[in-house]
Formats: sequence, C-alpha cells, structure tokens
Amino acid sequence: MSPWRAVWAKDGSYKTTLQNLECITAQYSVSANTSLYMLVLLMAAAVYLTLYPLYKKFYPAATYAIYEYFGEAISKGLNPYSIPSDYRSAVVPQIFYICSIQPTPGVIRQQYADYPPLLMLVNSFLFRFHYLKGLYWFFLSLYALTILLYIIHRCLDRNESDTCKVHPLVFHSFFALNPLFSQVWFSPIEDKIWFAFFSVLILLLRTRDWLLTLGLALFAALKGLGLPIMVFYVLYLIFPKGVQLKRVVTLVLLFTVVLTVSHIPWFPSWIKAYQWRMLRQTFVAHHSIFVPLEKLGIFWPGLPLALTVCAFLFLAFFTVKGSAKLEEVLLLPIVLSIVFNPALTFDRLFVAIFALLLLSQRNSTIVISYFAGLLFISVRETPYAWAVAWAWALSLLISASAKIALRDQKGVAKKTFRTV
Repeated sequence: MSPWRAVWAKDGSYKTTLQNLECITAQYSVSANTSLYMLVLLMAAAVYLTLYPLYKKFYPAATYAIYEYFGEAISKGLNPYSIPSDYRSAVVPQIFYICSIQPTPGVIRQQYADYPPLLMLVNSFLFRFHYLKGLYWFFLSLYALTILLYIIHRCLDRNESDTCKVHPLVFHSFFALNPLFSQVWFSPIEDKIWFAFFSVLILLLRTRDWLLTLGLALFAALKGLGLPIMVFYVLYLIFPKGVQLKRVVTLVLLFTVVLTVSHIPWFPSWIKAYQWRMLRQTFVAHHSIFVPLEKLGIFWPGLPLALTVCAFLFLAFFTVKGSAKLEEVLLLPIVLSIVFNPALTFDRLFVAIFALLLLSQRNSTIVISYFAGLLFISVRETPYAWAVAWAWALSLLISASAKIALRDQKGVAKKTFRTV
C-alpha cells in the first residue's frame, strides 16, 4: 500500500480512500468534464471583480484606520493599551484625513486597543511589512487560503456520505462571487476573514484532537471565540465520545498554555480591552436584533445575556445527549455568540451566516445565499437591509436548531422501540 493510501486507511477503509481520490479527480481533473473550464472562467471573473478593483481603488473603512493606528504605535515601541495623549499617527491621515473616528488628523478617539495582544502583534508585523497595505494583502491571502482549506475539507471528508455533493461551480458562487464577501468584508477591508478562516480550519481538523485544540487556542488568542467552542468541545469529548479524562485534561492544558502565553505581552494593560468589550454588551447599537425593542422603549439590558445563556444551555444539553454532531458543536458557538450581541453590525452578522452555510453544505442553500447576498446589496442603503439580513440569518439558525431537535427525537424513538 502506498504512503498516501496508508495515511487515509488509518481511519477509514480502502474503499473510502478510493472514493476520496475519485472525488478529487472527478471535480478537479482536466479529464472530468467541461465544468473545469467553467471553473477557470469563474475564477478569472472573481479575481477581476473582487481583487483587482479593490487593489486599484483601496477604499478602506474607518476600522482599517484603527488597525493601522495601533500597528504603527507598536512599531514605534508604544503600548497599544496605553497610547500617550500627544501621539500622532503619520499613516492614518493617508487613509482618512477626518472621519467619525478621527476628528483630529493623526489621532484616533480610542485611547487604547480593544483587541487581544496576539492580534496586535500580528497587525504590527504586517505594518512593518508594508506600512499601508500589508494588512490588506494579508486579508486577501487569508481569503485565498480559506478557499483552499474549504476545497480540502469537502474533498477529503471521509465522515459524510455526500463528499462530492457541493459542485465546484456552486462552491465558487458561495465564496469567490458572493457579493457579501467582496462588498461587506473586502471592499471596506474588514478583519472578519479571520472568522471565516478559523471556521473552515476547525472543520478540517475536527478528527485530530491535538491539532483542533491548537487551532481553537489560536482562535481564542486572536479573536476570542475559540474559548466557548473549546468548552463545548470538552463536553462532546467527555459525554458522547467517552474519551478518557486524562486525555481531555491534557487537551485543556494545551489550550490554556497557548492562550496564556499569547497574553504575556503588555500584561496587565490589556485587561482594559476586555473590560471595554464587556461594557459594550450593555447598550444597543448598529443592526442588532434588539434595535426595534430599543426604539419602542421596552429593551431590558439583561436580555442579550439571558438569550445567549439560554442558547448555550440548549446546545450544551444536546451536546451531552449526543444529538449534536461535532460540526455543530464546533460552529454553533460562533453563531450563538454573535446573533445576540446588542451592538451587532452587518459584517459580524454575516460571520454567523457563513458558519451556518458551512453546516448546511447543500447546493440549494448555497445558491439561495448568493441571491440573498445580491438582494441585500441592492437594498443595503435602505431600511429593508436590516429585515433581509436577519430573515436570512434566523431562517438558517432555526433550520440548524430544528435538525438537532429532530435528530434527538429520532434517537429517543429508536431507544423506546428497542426497549419495547
């Protein structure tokens, strides 16, 4: 047996291995069919419509100025969580002379960063690479890597019977040509591609507990959401999987060590960043689902936290019972952490939609998502944008929740039948 087959035969049969290889050759070899040529045309269109215009225009959003502001400060030896009052950025005025976050040229109204220290180090490194577009080029590279990881995940997935279900053309309508990713994430140059990258990465690593734990630790160190995912992953390992407690403790220790080491720089100054993040959970802003309640004057400040806790308990219950699949255990915490955020923006809401689409992985859902994206972009500057985005997100979330509940009912019915 060749080394390639030996690797995959470790966890699956020779037949499964052969099916995986056939999936790859059927979708991505020259001899497959004419869809390959269509795929090349779509890739060319994606590069032209997305990457080239953005590179030429380079119209970043206000948040990009914040990333550059703190990256430049770190490159000058300053503490991003304690910026001197007389500090003036030389780069930010090149992006925005005067805007909402920068009433005075060279000064951002934020006195300290509200991001984890590891992310600050990454941004400062990219700033040194290129003072203006280093971070932008990195986001585009991460986008390309996310596409590659998605292809690997779909074609080397040995645990699903629908390995080849997502057609390459549909796949590119999901990623490269969906207007949401080009006009909501990349046109304003947001950092939300981090979430997309880690969402696909943890799916790819889900059968390798050590690598998955390391990926979750990095996700937590960079964007925070790896922590709640790790909690549910531990529940999944202990209860439905029955993994030995010693191994679970070792994985938790690995996660803790990586997360702790990532927070050594600028300790304890970064505590203010997390305090500010917690404070933001107490007021309603942007496009949160609680905005109508706030306008009616019936919003309760504790409602977002209460709904989040209830949703987490719902997921924990079905995780312990074994009704939730591993993919759902890994991705739904991302969704639940976002949708009940009282200061939610559209770019964050689409992170939740992205994760829900990864759970669906159906041709029909992905195609519908493309047209939903077109509809949202067409009404983006109108009051209808809020309704379109939330109707899309909630329909996907309800569908995912219903699958778990129905799966649990089928499991109960089977047990009852066996008992009788």
